[in-house]
Amino acid sequence: MKTRNKLYDKSRLRLLCLLTALLGLFGAGQTWAGNPTTLTVGGTNVLDGGCWKTNESGILTTEGASESDYNVKYDSATGTLTLKDATINGTNTIYHVGAGIFASGDLTIVLEGSSTVKGVQDPNGETQSIRVEGNLTIQGGGSLTAQGAETSSGSSYGIFVFGSFTQQSGSVTASGGNINGNHTSTGLYVSDGTVTAQDGTLTATGGDTSGRSYGISANGSVTVSDAAVTATGGTGNYSYGLYVDSSSPSVTLSGSGSLTARSGSGTDTAVGIYLVNIWSSTGSVTVGNGSTLLTNSVIFRDSSFNENPLAPTGDGSWLIYGQSGQTSAVGGNYTLEENLTIESGNTLTIPAGSTLTVPQGKTLTVNGTLTNQGTLSIAAESCLTGSGSLEGDGSFTAVAVTGIEVPDDVTCADYEKKVVLAGPTVLGHAFTADGWTLTFTKGEVTLDGCTYTVTASKEGSESIEKTFTAQHSFGEDGKCPCGASRPTQDAEGCYQVADAFQLFWFAGLVNGTLTDGTEQNTSASAVLTADIELSGETWTPIGSESTPYTGTFDGQGYTISGMTIENAESYSGLFGNVTGTVKNFTVTGSITITGDKTVAKVGGAVGSLGTASAGGTVSGVISGVDITVSAGNDHIGGVVGSMPENSSPTVENCIYTGKITVTVAAGSVAGVVGYIRTGTIQNCANQGGISINTGGNGSVGGILGYCNNGKIYIRNCYNSGVIAAEGTANVGAIVGQNKSTQATVSNCCYLTGSADKGQGQLTDDAAGTAVKTDEDFKSGEVACLLQGSQTVQVWGQTLGTDYYPVLTTDEAKRVYAAKLYQGSADKVSELYANASGISSPEGNALLVIEDAATAPAGTNVVVKSGDAYTCANLVLTDGADFYTPVAFTAAQATYSRPLAEGTQWGTVALPFDAATVTGAELFRVDRQDGETLYVDETNGMAGGEPLVFRANAEVTEVDFTGANVTVRATTDAATGSTVLKGTSQTVSQLDAGAYFIYGDKFYQVASGSPVGMKAFRAYIPATAGASTRSAGAASQLRIVFNASETTRTAHEGN
Repeated sequence: MKTRNKLYDKSRLRLLCLLTALLGLFGAGQTWAGNPTTLTVGGTNVLDGGCWKTNESGILTTEGASESDYNVKYDSATGTLTLKDATINGTNTIYHVGAGIFASGDLTIVLEGSSTVKGVQDPNGETQSIRVEGNLTIQGGGSLTAQGAETSSGSSYGIFVFGSFTQQSGSVTASGGNINGNHTSTGLYVSDGTVTAQDGTLTATGGDTSGRSYGISANGSVTVSDAAVTATGGTGNYSYGLYVDSSSPSVTLSGSGSLTARSGSGTDTAVGIYLVNIWSSTGSVTVGNGSTLLTNSVIFRDSSFNENPLAPTGDGSWLIYGQSGQTSAVGGNYTLEENLTIESGNTLTIPAGSTLTVPQGKTLTVNGTLTNQGTLSIAAESCLTGSGSLEGDGSFTAVAVTGIEVPDDVTCADYEKKVVLAGPTVLGHAFTADGWTLTFTKGEVTLDGCTYTVTASKEGSESIEKTFTAQHSFGEDGKCPCGASRPTQDAEGCYQVADAFQLFWFAGLVNGTLTDGTEQNTSASAVLTADIELSGETWTPIGSESTPYTGTFDGQGYTISGMTIENAESYSGLFGNVTGTVKNFTVTGSITITGDKTVAKVGGAVGSLGTASAGGTVSGVISGVDITVSAGNDHIGGVVGSMPENSSPTVENCIYTGKITVTVAAGSVAGVVGYIRTGTIQNCANQGGISINTGGNGSVGGILGYCNNGKIYIRNCYNSGVIAAEGTANVGAIVGQNKSTQATVSNCCYLTGSADKGQGQLTDDAAGTAVKTDEDFKSGEVACLLQGSQTVQVWGQTLGTDYYPVLTTDEAKRVYAAKLYQGSADKVSELYANASGISSPEGNALLVIEDAATAPAGTNVVVKSGDAYTCANLVLTDGADFYTPVAFTAAQATYSRPLAEGTQWGTVALPFDAATVTGAELFRVDRQDGETLYVDETNGMAGGEPLVFRANAEVTEVDFTGANVTVRATTDAATGSTVLKGTSQTVSQLDAGAYFIYGDKFYQVASGSPVGMKAFRAYIPATAGASTRSAGAASQLRIVFNASETTRTAHEGN
């Protein structure tokens, strides 16, 4: 913009004030009213109304014109001129200034189709395309082009209005002609009223001249509502896009209205919007919400003739691109609607809170300076170029994306703030991407940090992805925003490990590989507090060849699953090398051994256990780790790879359930321990399969691969896994090779078909290994054998559910070995049962359980605890046989003898001495002398002696009870006195001559008489050499009670 401070000297100023005063009295603000009193179109007077055609020369004719076919029609009643595809040329009639349309009064022009009106130069050199000496209103949906002629001796106007100009619709283009001289060219000139553009489009352009050029010049306010107005000044000494000279000059935009006002090149002054108020210092440009303004400058000249930048106001958007001193060059969010240039020497400032957007297909050329304190945004396929510079600390954004920028120091706490989309670098300034959505997806959490994948997406654009690792940001509580947390410690300093990250962290603690500043601690103790899944992550063993783990790791019964070690090296497993204690967990996963070098000491749980100076313990571990070997190997175990030193480590209570596959010659390989030099393997089992596809001189076993020392003990173990190792030198279900049979193998079992023998170096099974069938395992026999005499429960089995013995401390799963005696030594059966399966036998059957201190108590159930047999309750049923192979103590013992009606006498012989007899008196038989029996009354039973009893009157049952009594083992020898012989079992036939009580009388068994006796009774055996009675012979038996003689007659027995 080029201006000068004073446009007028003092004489011109005085003249201007005088003219303005006169206009105020006679013309300024004059309101024109009424229809035209003069109206010519193309030189034709149309004031009376009618229809006309226009020819190519722009002359009107009535020929062929009608109400339905016309180019020009005038309604004199309404003062409405309708143009329909009309071509109208002006005439050089004097005073009509060469106008194509000349009207005195108010005129309404209705546009239909496309019409053109051209002015010509009149005799005075003036030219106006359309001149209305009143108010001009434009209506209709057509278009109008009003073009002032070129001239060299006067002014040129597109449209000249002496009242107000109102455009309600349609499209109007008004252009002043070029002038070869110092005269004015104006597109739309409104002398004494307002400019109102309600709708449609209005384009007003001043021509090139040596004088003044105006796009729109008005002496009243300019209002644009929903129209699109473009006002452009041409080249001149003074060039204005929009010029408003009034006592209250204002430009107001509202609705969806838009105004583009720019000057052309001006040798003195060039202004986009120029407001003049010589009366006061008020003037305004208001841009309402939804409306837009584009101009190269806004100047307000006040009554003191001071020219200053004027800042628009309002909630709309605007851009003032060619005015360095403009304080509000950008208002709201302005989107460029055309290509634009900031010329060299100019500065455009985007204020804070405003946005300038260069949309797709548009170019903003910056040859000057663009200072951004707000937001500058460039869209995809737009262009920001030039030789100038971009400055400011605002936001520079671009829809175009060149990549995703991730700072090196990004953490899990700040990645969402620090990770940004990178836009292009324009004019030396980096742009960040705009209009995109960043979505973060958390990935793997490792000790080094957490991986995230950021996806940049935008509708209609191809998405971009980038994966990065953010450093952990642990708070005082040990937690990182990514979810990772260091394990906490209890009061004793033991680490509480709850997830995969914490387990990796603990491994780093032991191995000395942490990068968070925590010092190495090989003796740290830890417990698992939850199951842990390691799938998808490569595991690094805890402890190494040079740095063994010396602490205590207690899995507390939890499971570590998915452990993966590929291309394993020596000392590999969940733990690489251990001299501490590792116990109570299950581990699953896989280990592969490949390559061209020999790998040794590899185990599912522990690679190597014990060093020369310290042993170690692995206890309560179940390993389901599959091990695949295709390289040189040795000391490979499903649970522990090797126990290589003389420090006597221990592996106990462990089971292998995985699969070991070796596709090359095997070294020392086993389901539990690959190799042992000294130490103990006890209470372990191999249920996993072992497959050796190539023969060789290796040693392969279910429990142990190879041992060569006498200080080795393998006990209480079993193997049920199939070992397929044809061609391998030493293969055994328990031990592959026990060199020189030095190691002690005891109480071990293996399943038929799992291997040919228990120890591979032997031809036949040696003591300590026993082959067992499927039924032996299923029945609980093997579980019972393995538990043996161990005082602490180790082995158990839920019979009917578990096919094989399991390691357990659950008493409900303990298997008891028992023998059921049903009245005699010949009627005995062996059985195995859980506590829940043990019940009191029927009748007088006796269940004897060996080595079962914790066996459940029951009636007629005898339990051995240590060297003693006990029974909680012994109940003997009359008439049923009773047999016990051992003497035992019964806490309670009971026997009841029912009496036949009318009888009182009987004999009794019990395996225990009853302390209480209810309902009878007892008599012991002292001796027999011929047919005389001497008896003495006694207060109780003693020594198992059979007795005679006499029931009290009206008693039908005699009860014999005792507490904490000894129950004697059953033997074939007679018990009691030399006279009476008792029995706990049925006597099928008494000898002839023997005496027995029946019906309160003693009977002698006659020769040939089939007389037997029930259990728990006594009889008088026949005396050798004594005479026996024959059937039908009478006999008399005398019984002496306490030395007084009482005779009882003994009738012959039948």
